[in-house]
Amino acid sequence: FHQGSVKGSLKLNRIDPLLFSQLNLFVSKVYVSDFRYKTSLADITLECELEGEYKQVEALPKNKSDKKISGQGTIFIQNFSAKMKDSLFNVLNLPAVDFTTIKLEFTQSEKRVTITQCIAKGSIINVKLKGMVDIGSPLQNTRLNLTGIVLPDSPYLAKFANTASIKSVVKNISRQGIGFTIKGTLKHPEIGI
Repeated sequence: FHQGSVKGSLKLNRIDPLLFSQLNLFVSKVYVSDFRYKTSLADITLECELEGEYKQVEALPKNKSDKKISGQGTIFIQNFSAKMKDSLFNVLNLPAVDFTTIKLEFTQSEKRVTITQCIAKGSIINVKLKGMVDIGSPLQNTRLNLTGIVLPDSPYLAKFANTASIKSVVKNISRQGIGFTIKGTLKHPEIGI
């Protein structure tokens, strides 16, 4: 990370053990560069600019002894680039996946993050995504259950719209796009079409 700012506020109920009832977090112009991540599908190097906000409030259900923490947030990502080595994308002649903008809206409850909407637009592909992420320990064991669609207006998709292999998966790619799933863990993701 370099440059940018993270600001927030925290309302503490007690220090030991740490218990808070409200958290607000604001991220502004945080640049991420040369962030390396290795999965069973590829060696990935990420670069992007982040902005966003997150609010978490302790909610009291009907039974006051059963407190529940819930949060919601929005993340804006600009100039996102994922350079990949040893990837399926390399076979498709794509050394990197780039998005000009990504808008991600999510809710969080305990160790589950629900992506309610994610829209990513770039020069190669445009994608919509939603689903659940169950945070694991260690983080590599985080479970993914996401569904998405490569939108029919994706520039790269137009090159393959009339090929037999694509038509066998999607009959009318210009109207439907290509649906996909991401399941498994962060360490061993499984991508299906």
